[in-house]
Amino acid sequence: MHLLDLLVTAPEQAATALRELAMREPVPSTWSLLVNILGNPELAAELAPLLRQQLTGLSVPNDVEAASLLYAAYESAGGFEQEQAVLRDYLQNTCFDPATGWFYDKGVVGPLTLAGMWPFVVGAATDDQGWAVRTTLLKHPWTDERVFWAAGGCIRLGHPEAARTLLQTALERGGPELPRQALLRLWEECEEYDGES
Repeated sequence: MHLLDLLVTAPEQAATALRELAMREPVPSTWSLLVNILGNPELAAELAPLLRQQLTGLSVPNDVEAASLLYAAYESAGGFEQEQAVLRDYLQNTCFDPATGWFYDKGVVGPLTLAGMWPFVVGAATDDQGWAVRTTLLKHPWTDERVFWAAGGCIRLGHPEAARTLLQTALERGGPELPRQALLRLWEECEEYDGES
């Protein structure tokens, strides 16, 4: 079962898988984001020291996806506000292209890849950049697991209608490797968000 689906269907199993992943990876990737999504404060507190140890002394990566995931890891670990500010500035002012509404490695515009959505997903984009990314996502729907992250970013920024469009496209066109339970849970979050407005 896909780890994102485990977060929805078996949170304790997901927590165990995240612990194992955290011990294996020398530098965190999406596991620090998954810890936050799991919403397990004990697990977050348990893994924060490991995360802090892994993050100490890292430099700003040139790759927009790595820089964004590092930004999220700093947030998860706590105590890295200055490093986060440097990454946020780099992502917002070097990597974003206003003409395409997308983030690129070192700001060099090239093919549109889903890696460019990460600053939006982790909260490092400005509101205007977030709107631009959301618009670009809707023009270019993807059907791999990263749509989970993109839809989550849309919900976090208060755009459940955009999240619903991304999720619907992924669920209709995606293959068997798609984390369907996790996507359906996000769909429910869109419905809950609509109910609160």
